[in-house]
Amino acid sequence: PLHKDLFNLIATRKVTSKKDLVTPGTAQNRALSWVANHDQLGPQSTDDDRRVQRYALAVLWFSTTTRRRGWMRHDLWLSPWEDECDWFNVTCHGHRATAMDGEGREFRAVKGIDLSGNGMKGSMPSELGALGVLQFLDLARNDLVGTVPDTIAKLKNLEVLRLNGNAFTGTVPDSVCDLVPAVKKNGGDSSPMS
Repeated sequence: PLHKDLFNLIATRKVTSKKDLVTPGTAQNRALSWVANHDQLGPQSTDDDRRVQRYALAVLWFSTTTRRRGWMRHDLWLSPWEDECDWFNVTCHGHRATAMDGEGREFRAVKGIDLSGNGMKGSMPSELGALGVLQFLDLARNDLVGTVPDTIAKLKNLEVLRLNGNAFTGTVPDSVCDLVPAVKKNGGDSSPMS
């Protein structure tokens, strides 16, 4: 029942496609399984926003690690008993922050992620767009490939986006460029991908 409830929550909020959730081996399926079966804080929480937050962070982990190669630093990441705000280089609002769904419920929301130069390999997951109050995202100097997901444009509080030193293809979506004024699509000192 817990697995099904979490599946429905993530699918209803359109954080992840149902196909990715049910396909064995995907980062999304592995993250769903972790939150539902191993995580001791997210599933116990009655706060849906916190469950989604832990799920999105777990997708980041599973999208950027392999069985052969993990992050250089990953202190407490996916530690089932630890608050996600204590995971390596994840910062949260010190006090309660407005919940992601806008219904007035409150929780400790992630405001910053700095995993620059941390040996990440893989793709940047679209689920990061579910971290509604994120202000700072630094994934620079890793080995990330693919495209920058347009769901980053959902992060209306995002002030800093650093993605340089990766192997992304294409350009930063216009919706993301519109959101973060310092982001430029075609190089320059403030380009997140140069």
